[in-house]
Amino acid sequence: MKMTLGTPAYMAPEQAAGEPVGSAADWYAVGGVLYRALTGELPFTGGAADVMLAKQLDAAVHPRTLAPDVPEDLANLAADLLCTDPSGRPSGREVWARLGQQGHETFARSEADSVFVGRRREWEALSHALAQIPPYDAIFRERDNPARMPVASPA
Repeated sequence: MKMTLGTPAYMAPEQAAGEPVGSAADWYAVGGVLYRALTGELPFTGGAADVMLAKQLDAAVHPRTLAPDVPEDLANLAADLLCTDPSGRPSGREVWARLGQQGHETFARSEADSVFVGRRREWEALSHALAQIPPYDAIFRERDNPARMPVASPA
């Protein structure tokens, strides 16, 4: 059984469909945040299932339709980041360039796809930290151990 994790409002269509994801899924989420910052609205609304289905079928309303005064370049960037097809979304390097920035070492590394998109070090640190925690039942056995209970001193 496949499990899909994420916040439906910012989840890429391919992620919502349970398909493999890559860095383009992260850029889709950035597009959702930018869209909301520009318009005050989410690109898709409704219940989780409705939002996930709508992303498969329709493009989001262009940000300038909802907020005509927002800068056109940012509105177009948000719309492009929300492209239904992951291959149609700008890469990190393209986003950086569209924001008027020159090359940056962050994007010099490969944008290779992985299951835990772009966060392998964080995943390894989290896994290591979680391995240091005693099992759930051991925590409560220790907590409820009568030998550890404080003894009231006579007054």
